[in-house]
Amino acid sequence: MGAGVSRMLQKILNVDTFSVLILAFDNDETGKLFTREAIEYLLKRRLTESPAVPFVLKLPESVKDPNELLQKLGPEGFWGYVTNLTSNLLDPRIAYGLTFAEDLTRDLDRFRALKKAVRIYQETKDVKPLLDKYTEMLVGKVDFGALLQKYLAITEEEWIQAVTSLEEEVERELLERRFIEDLENLKKIDIQEALVELERVKREYERKVFHIEGPVTLAEERDALLKELAEEPVYKTLTWCDFFRFREGDTIVLKGETGKGKTTVALNVAYDLLEQGMNVIYVTYEIERKEIIRDLARLAFAFNGKVTLSILSDFIDTYGNQLTVLYGPSLPEIRAFVQRFKEKKGKVDLVIVDYDMWVDIPGHRFETTERKVDAISKGLKSIAVDYRTSVLILSQVNKEGEAKWGRVKEEDASLVISLQAEGEDKENEFWYVKLKVLKSRNGKYGEKEFAVRRLTRRISKPSNNEPNL
Repeated sequence: MGAGVSRMLQKILNVDTFSVLILAFDNDETGKLFTREAIEYLLKRRLTESPAVPFVLKLPESVKDPNELLQKLGPEGFWGYVTNLTSNLLDPRIAYGLTFAEDLTRDLDRFRALKKAVRIYQETKDVKPLLDKYTEMLVGKVDFGALLQKYLAITEEEWIQAVTSLEEEVERELLERRFIEDLENLKKIDIQEALVELERVKREYERKVFHIEGPVTLAEERDALLKELAEEPVYKTLTWCDFFRFREGDTIVLKGETGKGKTTVALNVAYDLLEQGMNVIYVTYEIERKEIIRDLARLAFAFNGKVTLSILSDFIDTYGNQLTVLYGPSLPEIRAFVQRFKEKKGKVDLVIVDYDMWVDIPGHRFETTERKVDAISKGLKSIAVDYRTSVLILSQVNKEGEAKWGRVKEEDASLVISLQAEGEDKENEFWYVKLKVLKSRNGKYGEKEFAVRRLTRRISKPSNNEPNL
């Protein structure tokens, strides 16, 4: 801008005898240039520095200068024209969340606010933005709300149209940038972890894109939606316990006191699903891997309780393609193994974690045990959802019968079952446990007592007070 015009504007803005100032230039090329330069000059100033509220009036194309517009409209009409332009403005900070740059602490927020402001006045009024001034704007020199409302005559309709299209574009750009960043990060980690993480990144990206570009109403997705709704949820149920009911994506919490039978129940759950032809991953921490395999073989074939090499061989030959037992894996290792198992076998029906307190999350330090257990629960829930499987979490309880650090895991769970020891029948070599559903998102509640045969640890439902084998 010429020095003379700059000094003129500075001098006028410092006059304190009026509260509103309207600047209007001729409608020829020079006048349009002065209009743009006046806007650029005013953008560099904070409004609070001036006692006057300035407006730069862009004339209609049908008039050549402000005087012609004044003559056509008359004093009252001219003033009405000006006030009509400004009175229809929205406060952009209220309507669209624009704010002072210095109030934004995150670089991403500053970038988005700046880009939104510049693009809106560029697209609605064809004012070329000063792209080389981005750095100055980013450090908080511009009040975006005042910039847009007080220097540009933008109507409500123009605001809505411009901001709506810009919001979608900015969101899409950010999504694409994050997607690329996530892909770059995958190069830095183990290949198995990368495969798992890639699946998660793709799914998350697709979900967010759907929210931006997907159908707005149910009618627009009618056919696909009806097809999806026609698919009834598939529940898995134990043959010996009808309320032990779960489906893909569920986590199940089985909680009980130490030494009262949680592992026994988990072994029976695993064996029942194996008999039904399902695939099971058993994760153990306190009990050695070979002992879990022995116990499962005992449940299946050792009717006298003795596990021989022949019985172990028969068990592996019968169920070995449906089962694996892991000892002491970390949370990322569980996730990676579930990924491998599913790729090879096609599906994982249930992952049993015996028990959650021992699961490690490498590279993370937690201030409290509760926060660690919360993170484990979230991680196991993520595995259930991401790989369309279910996870049974064994959990200890305190003296009051509450799961230790169990708030989040019980909130995440679709099914919560408590276990209580109910005495024993030494004569018949049975002991008894009671299972009770405390929470069920699948609509099935119940409470039953079951007999456990000591020699085999197999569970059966008592009938007429006699063990039912």
